[in-house]
Amino acid sequence: MKLHSLRQTKADRKATESAREERMEEMSEPEGIEIHVSHEHMQKMGMDDPPKSGTEVELHGRGHVVSSHTEDVGGKPRHHMRIRLTHAGVEHEGNEPPRDGIRRDLARAVR
Repeated sequence: MKLHSLRQTKADRKATESAREERMEEMSEPEGIEIHVSHEHMQKMGMDDPPKSGTEVELHGRGHVVSSHTEDVGGKPRHHMRIRLTHAGVEHEGNEPPRDGIRRDLARAVR
């Protein structure tokens, strides 16, 4: 799977600065973590339309550990970390991997 850069341009950062505060709320979910994927990031990953709610997706990514720590809870260590994804790709049913250059243009023309 091809990974796409998720880094924002200066224009992206300016446009999303106010929304960033809302997204920074930490969520504790017993069934896993939730990841908010903005419109701009979906476009960078080649997703023209959002998948329907409940669609199973496969996410691949690369990033950096921003912070990590261990705390003592009831005498047992609990580990935590925050990761900033810098590159990611998503596949789901009905989603064709993005094609580069002439292959993409030919695929669109045939549709």
